[in-house]
Amino acid sequence: MRNKPSWKILAIRYFTPSRFIVHLKILLFLIPTLFLILCPVVYGMAADCQLEPTGENHIGIRYKALLVEDELSETGWALLFGGSGFTMNGGYQPHFIDLIIKGSWAALHDDELCANGFPPVQETWDNFTIEFGLSDYEDWSVQDNDIGAWTRDPNLFPRRYTNIDSRDPNAADKIMAEYQVDEGGTLEGREIEVSFVRAEVTNLSRDENYFMDPDLEGEQLCKPNSQDDILYRHWIATLKVPSLDINSSVDFYINASQGDKINGNNTLNFMWENPGRPVIESDKYKVIIFDPEVKTATGEWEKATRFLVDLRTPEGELPLNDKGELIVGYRKVNYKGRLAIEASFGYGYTDYVIDGDPTDYEPSDATKAVIDLVENIFDTGAPANPYPSIFGTHNGTIKPNQTITVSKLYTYPCEGTGGHTESIQLYEDNTLIANGTWKGYKSDWNNITIHNLTGEVPYVTLLKEHKYNYTIHTGSYSQIHHNTSLLTANGWINCTKFTDANGKIYKDWIPAIQLLS
Repeated sequence: MRNKPSWKILAIRYFTPSRFIVHLKILLFLIPTLFLILCPVVYGMAADCQLEPTGENHIGIRYKALLVEDELSETGWALLFGGSGFTMNGGYQPHFIDLIIKGSWAALHDDELCANGFPPVQETWDNFTIEFGLSDYEDWSVQDNDIGAWTRDPNLFPRRYTNIDSRDPNAADKIMAEYQVDEGGTLEGREIEVSFVRAEVTNLSRDENYFMDPDLEGEQLCKPNSQDDILYRHWIATLKVPSLDINSSVDFYINASQGDKINGNNTLNFMWENPGRPVIESDKYKVIIFDPEVKTATGEWEKATRFLVDLRTPEGELPLNDKGELIVGYRKVNYKGRLAIEASFGYGYTDYVIDGDPTDYEPSDATKAVIDLVENIFDTGAPANPYPSIFGTHNGTIKPNQTITVSKLYTYPCEGTGGHTESIQLYEDNTLIANGTWKGYKSDWNNITIHNLTGEVPYVTLLKEHKYNYTIHTGSYSQIHHNTSLLTANGWINCTKFTDANGKIYKDWIPAIQLLS
């Protein structure tokens, strides 16, 4: 644990496309100011991973994440904003909520800190944390102080009142509430759930401290207040950490005439930011985001499945390996048998998605990279009783009931074992069309990349109602369906022969697997 230098606190940027025009006005002041203070200006990794716009607005969002590792001693820090804009009737209103995963940057502070510019913190630890932040982007022109916040646990989620990136009173006001790792416990290696859900319309008492304005002077600077003549829409931000028995909420309030819904054109934007080039040679960072959902205007939760990725990192700071391959950013992975988004670097992966121009904003969604979480799979599921189990060679057939594209194989391991697939071969009419080989007990050891041997695309297409033969060599103890044939939701899989490690032959051993897009 160590305190971070002040430039790391000053160097946050908030450059999402929907907010760029507003930011530009702020940055006309900010950029020369930071240059004088910091020199040289910190300019680093930036990449959106945003839910594809559908035109539908929402009354709630939520996601889960596994905070795997944030060893960023040389890189500094990494932020995933999880941001969303607000709307009344469809057009963007100048307020924004961030549900931020902060890597290696956990600020410890008391409740109700306020300052013109940057409220002081007691310590900054090299740990994961979660920060909720509500911004008022109309403050530069209107300054009507129509946001507020209340924390239900000031020790676990204390508040700070400040401007964004600036001591300029015309800069946007921001209310932040940050999870205190010294109070609740560290988050590395833990699963979390973050949600932001709409509640009632209400007024706020002027006698309570819902807001402190960092822009005023004298006795009015940072004076506790609220606007009792404004009708507010109440929203609830919640962090759950099951392994720590944490379920804590912060109440946010936005002018009801502007913050009635979440804007469907700017929802769940996991914008990545860190200073400078990620130090891929020594540092490691990994967050797995899974089960993202939106709550529709009619109150139902729906899966959020299609995300667009837009990188905009200076060409000289793009983290590339010696082959010119991008080895940092977002990639689609399988986590616990379901598709997920991984934000990472330091592991040598080369399957990160990359947009048309990774050094600048994409002019349209058509040239952005895509991470599609639609379950386009063949899944045997886990058997009720996976035993007996032993490693060996499985031969059989697969006949999907829909056309699927396959690039990975996931193997269900028996609990407490390293059950996996050593290799797979797929055949069509006795012709080898795809194969894959295990890479050892690395972080994604349950998965094998499947290579297409018959075309230029990296994935293989399995056609609806076509029969394909498989040969799967397993290691350790994988789960087994003890059937000669198995009808799944995705089609049929059959066992022709299983030869175990001792040479014994069975006709009713089917490996528990998923073929993934």
